[in-house]
Amino acid sequence: MLAAVAAGCGDAPPREPTLRDPGVDSASVPAPGSADDNDGDGLCNGTEPDYGADPEVFDTDGDGLPDLVEVANAFDVASPGSPAEDQLGLLEARPGATLELDVRTTVDGDGQALSGFFSPIGSGIWPQPHDVGEFFISAVAVSADPIDNVRGIDYDSERFGFVAGETRLGFHLLFEYPFDEGVECARAYPFRYRLKNDEGDTVAQRLFLVVVAPEGAGDIEYCLPDDCY
Repeated sequence: MLAAVAAGCGDAPPREPTLRDPGVDSASVPAPGSADDNDGDGLCNGTEPDYGADPEVFDTDGDGLPDLVEVANAFDVASPGSPAEDQLGLLEARPGATLELDVRTTVDGDGQALSGFFSPIGSGIWPQPHDVGEFFISAVAVSADPIDNVRGIDYDSERFGFVAGETRLGFHLLFEYPFDEGVECARAYPFRYRLKNDEGDTVAQRLFLVVVAPEGAGDIEYCLPDDCY
């Protein structure tokens, strides 16, 4: 996982974390305020227990992502496996730098064809300067396991012609940093990768993050808002 440190930006009993969709309306997320933020992770002390976070720890689960970044993108701050390693990719903010991300999703196919779709989404907490779609270049279908469960792969169309039974489908996504200037701190951009049948129904989906980080960074400093949430 990625190491992280911060960049400028009434105790409550522990409760089950309240997870949220990163694309929801801003009315359903806390408003920024001037309350104390002891650990500097972007979540206010009084807000952290709502998500299962520790108000004294910048990265509660030690997975390399500040607590606010995980909350903003609908991951569990108390679980080091959320996001999983294959849900996270690092793109260096250097002109022409690329990220190749392998996306895999398990489905229980019923004989229908399934196609992959890249779906950018935005954070509902604080504004980001870009959309992950600005970095996305292409996606191709690459694998099925077991291969005998599919009947034909159209690589460029991200389509499996027939999927029967429990099958792990793989896609290869390419991202590129398109700007001439770098960045001073890292930001995480979420997207979903969906599997749809030929009727357009979503049969499976997973959430992913592309972290755009300063060139040559070791420990990554994340951009965080000035006021906690």
